[in-house]
Amino acid sequence: DGLTLTDGNLVVANGHGIDFSATADSSVGANVSEVLSHFEEGTWDIGLHSATGGTITTNTTYDLGTYQLIGNVCYIKGYVIATAFPSSNSGNITITGLPFTVQNNAGYYSPLAVPYCNDLNITAGRNLGGYFTINTTTVAMVLHDATTGISTLQASELSSDGSFMFFGSY
Repeated sequence: DGLTLTDGNLVVANGHGIDFSATADSSVGANVSEVLSHFEEGTWDIGLHSATGGTITTNTTYDLGTYQLIGNVCYIKGYVIATAFPSSNSGNITITGLPFTVQNNAGYYSPLAVPYCNDLNITAGRNLGGYFTINTTTVAMVLHDATTGISTLQASELSSDGSFMFFGSY
């Protein structure tokens, strides 16, 4: 009637998980599953990229993000500092190297929160943010500076010592 594990790990066979269907709470939506089939946590290398200049060099002390994958949702956080730009650096800034590909469905667009940034070439009072781009391992960085909402963060707005902390889930 119960399980007691006094030492060691509970190992579930591949393709199986922990079944919570005894609750039968959800009758709304399609493809409802009450099986927790995956958990993973680790680190990932944060990359910064500009549309025409390519990879932006980052401070190696601050370019390691952390993640937790619970079921099919990945939670990430990190802190990154830019240190050098290619001479042809221009265009939209993206975070690259997410640990998993964002699912290819418009319902999986999700925001990235940026609660802290420093030494950027932006106007005071404007906020940095981002969104996970479906079917990629990238985040499009945005600036809340337009009367219509946002514009994409440009390479000229990220200085060679610009930094920001972020978190989000996709």
